[in-house]
Order: sequence, then C-alpha cells, then structure tokens
Amino acid sequence: MIIATSMEARKTMQLYEHSGAVTISGLILASLVGVVTGCVLGGVYTFTLILIPFIYINFLLTAGFGAVIGVVVGWAAKVGKIRNNLVVGFLGFVFGLVGLYFAWAVAPLVRLEGGFVAWNPEIILKYLELLYENGSWTLFGDNPVKGIFLLLVWILEGGIILTLAVSLALSPVMTRPFCERCHEWTTIEEDVQRLSLEDAQETLLQRILEGEIDALGEFFRAEEDEAVYLRLDLAHCLICLDSNFLTIQTITQTTDKNGDLSTEEESLVGNLVIGEVDMESVRNAGRDRPPDEDEAEAEEADQPS
Repeated sequence: MIIATSMEARKTMQLYEHSGAVTISGLILASLVGVVTGCVLGGVYTFTLILIPFIYINFLLTAGFGAVIGVVVGWAAKVGKIRNNLVVGFLGFVFGLVGLYFAWAVAPLVRLEGGFVAWNPEIILKYLELLYENGSWTLFGDNPVKGIFLLLVWILEGGIILTLAVSLALSPVMTRPFCERCHEWTTIEEDVQRLSLEDAQETLLQRILEGEIDALGEFFRAEEDEAVYLRLDLAHCLICLDSNFLTIQTITQTTDKNGDLSTEEESLVGNLVIGEVDMESVRNAGRDRPPDEDEAEAEEADQPS
C-alpha cells in the first residue's frame, strides 16, 4: 500500500525553497573551473575519440566527458554557495558547450596531418561540412558514415554531453537545503528510519504534513525483508538549531529472475520544515510490531517453569 497525499494536506506543508541567491565568488569559481575543465577535457576527448575508434568505448567517453564537466561545475556551485537552480543548470549547459566547442576546435589537428586548431567558428563549420559530405569514420565495412546519419550522431553526442553536464551540475545543490542564517549548506542524514506501509492508514501521512510529526510514531517499523516501505531522511544545520528538514520517500525493492535486487525511490515529501524538537521524533519514529500468537506461544514455551 502506498500512501497518497491529498491536495489539502499539501497546501498546509511548509517546504524548503532556495532563496535564489547567486554569489559573485560562486560565479567566478564555476566559470574558472568550467572553462579549464571544458578546454582540457575537450582536447583529451577528441584525441581519445579519434585514436580509439570503437563505438561502445566512444559512447562511454561521450558520457564521461559530459559527466565530468557537470560534476566539476556542480562542485564549484556548491562551494560558491549558489542557491539558484536555474543559474546552476545554465552554467552546466554553457560549459558543456565550451567543452564541445573546444573538442571541435582541436579536431582538425588530430584528423588532418599537419592540421590546425580551428578557433574561428566559420572554419569549424566548414570543417563540419567537409565531414558531413565525406565522412570521418566507418560503422560497417569501408563505407564512411556521412550525411543525415552522421548529423544525427552529432546531435545525439551533443545531447548526451549537455544533458549530463546540466543534470550533474544541479545534483549537489538542487534539493539540498541551505541555512541562510549561518550561510552554510545543511548536513544530510539518509535512512534515519524505515516505516512499514502494511496496515498504514491514509490519514497518518496527512497528519504529518499538517505538522503532527508525532504521528510517525504510529507506524510500525519496517522489517528487513519488506519490499515497500517509507524511508525518512533528515537535513539540518550543524551550527544553529533553526534549519531542520524532513524528506519522506517510498522505497520499492524488486528482485528479477536472476536474483538481482533493484530499488525504486519515489519522493512523497521533500524537505518539509520541522522544528528542533521534532528531530528526535523522526529519529525514533515508528514502533516495533507486536509478535504474533505463534511467536508469543513459542516464547512462553521457552520460559523455565
């Protein structure tokens, strides 16, 4: 059973939202590391891509290229305390483009003997036109890949790089609350408590959303083998006692025919504002399930007469 939150309950929630602040130091740091990473990786990416002409390895190189740019920009945004997801995503996109541009700029140097670095966008476009008409690599046999198919490959390549650059840049800051009072990011405590959804009532979660954190104590704690349960995560400031947040997720675990376990997470509540006194209620949430009759009888039988 998965508990659904009503619209009325959601209206009563006080959820954390970023202030939208953008620091000059954060912009400078993200710009510096973004440019350096984009340029260095762009050159390395092109050299490696051309020297190792294996499509599966090339795909991994493309994904790794975009991922590293995103991780570096996200790290800089977090260190620079940028609390604006739109700006962070834009920075990931821009420096993903920088990496792509530099990768194409050095491509003639690698592909053409005695080539050059094409800083001029016009020259890069002419170089792309040359590859479009004649091809630059083969997929099957000796026929070079060119024309529309090659263009689609370029679009896919750019899409992978930019998507990963944006998503991984956002990852460290998108949902992590920030304490504006202390000007510090909060500390995350994951998997503080697991609550069973068996026999849970619809009204319990709604009461929590209305501020009754003590209602968490009415859930039973999840057993180790339960496939679906609620996971409670906390975020709080280490300096002051004013910034405390609760995230509730539904966790669904499934095992495939090969015995491999996969986990699905669905956020029910993200960063609900709670008080300092509620922190211990969350940590101690739930109650032990009473033993069934057979277990109780077995325990009594084990007792000495």
